[in-house]
Amino acid sequence: GSVGITAFVCHDSDVLMCTIENGLTDKTIPVEIVIERFGSRMFHRWYSQVNPDASSGLAGTESQVKENGAFITHELTSGRFALGCSVLGANGFRPEFSREGRNRAGCGFSGEDAAVFHLVCAITGPEKTDCGVLADNLIQSALRAGTETLLETHRTAWKSFWLRSLMESGDDFLDNLWHLVMYYSYSSQRGKYPGRFCGFLWNWQHDFQAWGFYFHFNQQQVNWPLNAAGHHDLLVPYLEMRFNGLEHATEDARNIFGVRGAVVSDVTERRGYNSRSEFHNHTPVAQIAMEFWKQYQYTGDHEFLRDKALPYMIEAACFFTSQFEEGEDGKYHAGCGSGYEGGPLMRDVVSEVATARVLFPAVLEALRICGENHSGSWKWRDISENLVPLRTIEQPDSVIEQRNDGFLLKKGLFKGESVPGSKTIAAGWGIEEKRWMTSFSPCPDPEYAVHAHPMWLLKGFMPRLVRKGEFRSTYGTVSLDAWSKVLPDTNGYNDKIFPCVELSSVFPSGYIGLSLKDTDEYSAAVTSAKLFSNDMHGWVPFSAILARLGLSEEFSHMLEEIYEREPVQVNGTRVDSSGLAGEWAGPEAPLDLRSSMARYTTGTGRFPNQTKSFRFFSIHSDMANGMNEMLLQSHDGIIRPAPAADSRRSAQFTLHAVGGFVVSAEIDNGCVSWVAVESRRGERCRLANPWRRAEVFRNGAFEASSAKSLISIDTHAGDLLMVLPDRESFEKWETIPIRHEPNKREKRCSIGKNMLGMPRTF
Repeated sequence: GSVGITAFVCHDSDVLMCTIENGLTDKTIPVEIVIERFGSRMFHRWYSQVNPDASSGLAGTESQVKENGAFITHELTSGRFALGCSVLGANGFRPEFSREGRNRAGCGFSGEDAAVFHLVCAITGPEKTDCGVLADNLIQSALRAGTETLLETHRTAWKSFWLRSLMESGDDFLDNLWHLVMYYSYSSQRGKYPGRFCGFLWNWQHDFQAWGFYFHFNQQQVNWPLNAAGHHDLLVPYLEMRFNGLEHATEDARNIFGVRGAVVSDVTERRGYNSRSEFHNHTPVAQIAMEFWKQYQYTGDHEFLRDKALPYMIEAACFFTSQFEEGEDGKYHAGCGSGYEGGPLMRDVVSEVATARVLFPAVLEALRICGENHSGSWKWRDISENLVPLRTIEQPDSVIEQRNDGFLLKKGLFKGESVPGSKTIAAGWGIEEKRWMTSFSPCPDPEYAVHAHPMWLLKGFMPRLVRKGEFRSTYGTVSLDAWSKVLPDTNGYNDKIFPCVELSSVFPSGYIGLSLKDTDEYSAAVTSAKLFSNDMHGWVPFSAILARLGLSEEFSHMLEEIYEREPVQVNGTRVDSSGLAGEWAGPEAPLDLRSSMARYTTGTGRFPNQTKSFRFFSIHSDMANGMNEMLLQSHDGIIRPAPAADSRRSAQFTLHAVGGFVVSAEIDNGCVSWVAVESRRGERCRLANPWRRAEVFRNGAFEASSAKSLISIDTHAGDLLMVLPDRESFEKWETIPIRHEPNKREKRCSIGKNMLGMPRTF
């Protein structure tokens, strides 16, 4: 026989609708439906804080049975929530549920009553009232509306979601992965709190939670691709959470640092309370402030700017001001800090200097737009105009060789390729080391290749290199193919700096990009990006960095690295073993967490536990963001179509740009065929001219010809600009619908073993 299931979570309510058609020949086989809650594990802080008490999480759960179904409630500090379940047969049949203890309730039925039936589940948020009644009301309301009505509303909402953007990059596998990122985001980022980067709303082991808190460096990656895809609403829960935590951030700045403003730690919980052990990294509050500013740039929501963005940006600027001092050279220098997540203390840390480059001008512009003044404005302007430049390090001939025709890389992923110079951006001035430092130095022997993350080193994980393409550590022997092409050189540079922090000057800060193409800073950034590039996707947003610098060939190579080096699960996620050797590293890789379970344990400090069921997964948001940046950039106010599309790239897209513009374009073998710009707010459109001469049409009528590199046009809300390389293309313009076949089988990448979906086994 067969069983057919149609299920969806209602778009506008917390209800799961599920219709089951039982086509089994033997109708005496019973259908069993069970709802249960058994508290699972919390692996806080990189699996280092685990309470081995097996009863943790079990208290406060209560099951109950009503005439219409069964409910389970659980007590939280903020109230009680409920999960309700009801079953309705096609002929009005309702099975009888029974209570099977405090944690479980269920029902079973068979015969013709089980042929077709509806399963309806509802969940409530923490409530002070009777949450069981609320869940029951949700269920009965859904049953009255009917499956077809709710499904039509659901489909309409998702259709509207998908029509906000178009991504056809020329790579079917990556396009599917991009859409999965958007699907996971829309499913997880519409609640009161944002879904955390590790798993969003999904688990595979009861209610197990990894990491437990919001980790700034990881969490921000969830946001990166959303604005360009037109999903500004999905940023709201994150920004609301950060804004609501401002009270605690200002209190910590006052009590811990003794300064005005707000400080955010690398690690916070949902209410905004900071962890006190990560305050050497000063950048989170400023980077979050720039997320507020970016949201305004895309939406133009003046109320949001006045009430939320500007207050947050001001507090961030006040704190950041306290971290800079005027030196004898008349320049403002960053004081003692670390490069992102820990590591040695340095002055003029690149992440702080680069972030200051964009933060202070942004808050001054926000004040101007709102027509407001602030007592700190003069200081912010003074710092902006007299900020210390980014420092560079001269690489030795063994790394970058100077030749008559330029400079050549002798190490790293892009070995043998040219770079603009021999200088790379410095991470900062080591206070103890008393020298300019860098996070990476290429491996002296190409047979050796591994990167030691700072957190591994802090936890005592020190790889011992061996030959024949592998290294051994406390976590076992791992194939080098799973790891990067560069190695910290502890003799010359410090390997405890967060990897590639130097490239924060490109992304996410947005300071260095194509607008600075003719500057020494841009050249140093290109050299750094090509020299430092490796397969540490996620930890370092290499795809966005390479795209921002217009390095199209290197960008395409990096996407291939995702195929070859990084395991993509069949559901489009990246399974993270939290620094431990993953299964994909080899069959000999260990599968327990005992080496990192020292806290909350006794005796040997070991807590044997199989990790396979307790790993978390993350979403390829950084990859999706890089794809956006390859096809469209607008962070500096200039719309750039296909800034990092290589000569083999054919694509079409619809993406959003700052200023309230929606940009569509088609690319043929790396060349832009046409560009359409819809103006939703009536802002001035500044478009990088893709051709020697462009013909501009507004709302179907000829507007102007331009041979300038930058096309600048005033628009009205609702205007549609068509920009083409010749008038003949417009006169012969034809709109042809393209119909795509639905995915009916697995998607396989062009190289490597990665696959989306699973092949039929029957």
